[in-house]
Amino acid sequence: QRQRLRLVIVSSPDTPSDRDRVLAMCGEVYTPEGVTIWMGARNAMLDGRTPDELLEAGESDRVLALLDMLASGGFA
Repeated sequence: QRQRLRLVIVSSPDTPSDRDRVLAMCGEVYTPEGVTIWMGARNAMLDGRTPDELLEAGESDRVLALLDMLASGGFA
């Protein structure tokens, strides 16, 4: 009989959460006050959603991709 293995990913205290990674990258682009504003502001590049909404929906990759473009001067 074949057994099925189930992979469980557990985050450790040493593993940054998606929110931690987004906030760290956001801090490279904005001031602390700017981070707070940006995280709660609707963004056309995120289909009118806020970065906070996307994080809650598990779509941190989209937020990180936008921050990467901003950090590299993609929208300068």
